[in-house]
Amino acid sequence: MNISVAGTSFSCTIGSTCFTGNDSRIQTGWTVGGGGEWRFAPGWSFRAEYLYVDLGKSSVTANALATGIGPNLSRYTANFGRADFHVARVGVNYHF
Repeated sequence: MNISVAGTSFSCTIGSTCFTGNDSRIQTGWTVGGGGEWRFAPGWSFRAEYLYVDLGKSSVTANALATGIGPNLSRYTANFGRADFHVARVGVNYHF
């Protein structure tokens, strides 16, 4: 498999690990949403909730394990887009 990063290319054997890295952290951000609950029969209610969560942008740094790949590619940072998502929940409750 041929890999090209930042204008430098090299070959990596399929099934082998050419780069390694990890990123372990708590991502902070913000959430906005709303919801409600409605009683539709004695002892029964329906609930609905919507949330939008935005955790900002994220990146991870990886170290090269392969040899002969050039001095410019021994470490690189991969930047990812925004980490945002939507959560919708619905439910039916029975009240004892």
